[in-house]
Amino acid sequence: MLVVVGVIGILATMGLFAANKSQAAARDAKRVQIMTSVQSALERYYGDKLTYPVVTLGGAQWGSLIFILTLATPPGPYLSTAPQDPCNGGVAIVAEGYPSTFPPNNVCPPARFWYDMANCSGSVCSGYSLTLTKESGGSQTFTNP
Repeated sequence: MLVVVGVIGILATMGLFAANKSQAAARDAKRVQIMTSVQSALERYYGDKLTYPVVTLGGAQWGSLIFILTLATPPGPYLSTAPQDPCNGGVAIVAEGYPSTFPPNNVCPPARFWYDMANCSGSVCSGYSLTLTKESGGSQTFTNP
């Protein structure tokens, strides 16, 4: 009887770890969709303004980008609302280190969203890169076509 209970306990533990990994992978898949929608918004912005958004440096790039894309005056906005992270109840992603910096309950390991400008001359940028550091490990970069 003890052997059967022990085997069931081991199998239950293995199942729990597998479920956690698959949940993290599903959240990362949603984050990739978020990055793809931000990338589409950037391309629409570029089509209208012939530059990618020029944002503040020093760690506020993502928040400034989302602010520009959601509050742009006509022909924008390019995003209807700030993207919602699939973790922690869908809080808007407005900072680079989300969710490691807030909200304080931090249910999921950190995922990181980042925007970098590229090929800038004055107030005109002809390139960008979006980087997603995934909760399940690794990162993915999205750049202008």
